[in-house]
Amino acid sequence: MSKKPMTKRQSKNPVKNIEIAEKRTGSWTQALVTLVFILIPAIVMWVFLSKDFNAKPILSTGELWGVAVGFVGYALLVTLFLIWIQLIWIDTMNFTIPVSIVLMSILLSQNVVIWGRALIVIALIFTALPVNMFTIRFIEHKISKTNELKK
Repeated sequence: MSKKPMTKRQSKNPVKNIEIAEKRTGSWTQALVTLVFILIPAIVMWVFLSKDFNAKPILSTGELWGVAVGFVGYALLVTLFLIWIQLIWIDTMNFTIPVSIVLMSILLSQNVVIWGRALIVIALIFTALPVNMFTIRFIEHKISKTNELKK
């Protein structure tokens, strides 16, 4: 069978043929990646930067926001790097990014009463998880469409 000729757009932007839709990361691998790269660093930051464990706050609220946004960026970059070296697949982002957002919300809500913190966490879980899942599924769909066009 002969290959389809590449369109002008495909010749300018060649995309690797990635079989993402059929590959899924195992649950143990997802749990280990989340534990080592997300959960442990977030807990260490929570212990050392939060007023929950120290009588005096180390950082101001603005600095804590910078740390939280930076940590979510770190989680995204680490996950993308592990996907790039093919240690994990893109479906792991369904879990790592929402977990990092929820953990940083716990750090940022240190002045809120405990039931308020629980409500914040629950609200973030129910918003971050579906948004992230739809985004990942959209990316997988675009990659599978690109792969079908190449065949």
